[in-house]
Amino acid sequence: MDIQTEKLGLIERITRLSDASLIEELKTMMDSHQNAKGKVISDAEKESVLRGISDFEKGKTHSHEEVKNIYEKYL
Repeated sequence: MDIQTEKLGLIERITRLSDASLIEELKTMMDSHQNAKGKVISDAEKESVLRGISDFEKGKTHSHEEVKNIYEKYL
């Protein structure tokens, strides 16, 4: 099936829905997907990622075991 046929099939199914909570769920999912596509990270997030990359390049890392040992008391 092509995309147009799929969309028309979905439209048909949606028009027959009577469950308001399902319709709200669909709207939320579609809004969330749309927002995620256009999401731009903040300058602070970019700086954090760049700091992480820099730390990695300098060898400032911990093994998985070390991290588990550090944080196991919080879990």
